[in-house]
Amino acid sequence: MKKKKSMSGVKKRRLTKFIVFIIEIIVVIALFWGLYHWLKISGYLGRITHEDLNEENLGVNDATGTQNIALFGLDNRTMGNLSSGNADVIMVLSIDNDSKEIDMISVYRDTYLAQQEDVDGEYSYRKANAAFAYGGPEETIRMLNTNLDLDITDYVTVDFQALVDAINAVDGVKIKITDKEASLINKRIDEIAKWTGVSSSHLDGAGTYNLDGVQATAYCRLRKTALGDLGRAQRQRKVLGKLFKKVRKGGIDLAEKVIDAVVDEISTSLTDQEILSLASTVVVNKYNIGDTAGFPFDMTTATISGAGSVDIPCTLESNVQELFEKIFGNEDYTVSSKVKEISNYIINRTGKDENDAANYAIEDDELSDKDSSGSDSEDSK
Repeated sequence: MKKKKSMSGVKKRRLTKFIVFIIEIIVVIALFWGLYHWLKISGYLGRITHEDLNEENLGVNDATGTQNIALFGLDNRTMGNLSSGNADVIMVLSIDNDSKEIDMISVYRDTYLAQQEDVDGEYSYRKANAAFAYGGPEETIRMLNTNLDLDITDYVTVDFQALVDAINAVDGVKIKITDKEASLINKRIDEIAKWTGVSSSHLDGAGTYNLDGVQATAYCRLRKTALGDLGRAQRQRKVLGKLFKKVRKGGIDLAEKVIDAVVDEISTSLTDQEILSLASTVVVNKYNIGDTAGFPFDMTTATISGAGSVDIPCTLESNVQELFEKIFGNEDYTVSSKVKEISNYIINRTGKDENDAANYAIEDDELSDKDSSGSDSEDSK
């Protein structure tokens, strides 16, 4: 009888890797369906407000190669009313399933951009945050796609209440605060606590704090600092990045806790199944925060008749080109004819071009967490 040949070490290792891969797939599926059925049994499915969008009205451009979802945070002073108000937060979450990274792009709320067309097909030009008040999520997505050459078809809308409750659900986020910021936060805390019905306390001054939901929301809303609206958008990215890190580190259990806290305070175009699939993929596979940035990269400020004090891209065309290079890794991208047309109008209307860009020194390097640790090392008060 012939003696059977033993399996080589290389083949054993390959088989072991294949078995581990199969087990990982089974675990992910089990976690997804466990979360799905838990939410269904708990009655959470169906409590999220869903709104179907007409994709023909969204101005969708060629695919960027990532899944882009618009995130809107409303400043409407009426908690739970997600259909109206100016968008205090306008953000694009770009999810790259190949690199397992989530990039965050804040569009400054005062950015001078093309919006609704009139009967003659002419654009109106106003601050970006006004789009939601004029046409809700559909018009705001169309504004982003039209001006930035994006392919967004989905959105999530929240207000102050959801941010407060989400941060409290993860037991706060650790943020370093200056004396100036502490003073301004304290002026906002009582106001936000009154709107949301959630109690909080004032800060003692400069230091690193584990901010609760009300304190962190007050921090996100500050704009009376040296960088104004640019600084506010940077703070918003920082808080959302810290929140994401804690949820990722806490896994499915903490994700469920956050969903429980905010499920009634969300409006979205995503279906229940899409939300669950996205949450499971991001949490189980431990996606990292990748690049974070404010848009426009190069800009200046001016007062424009009919629009007030605005942030002017210098120029829109070059900023969109930079967006595709920095975020989507497309160095050979050529902007659309529509972006060129809008860019030329803004130059002629404002008299501002590349030579007028101011240096605001906005750096988000500290927000990236490609080491996937999700930890914070500072001592907090």
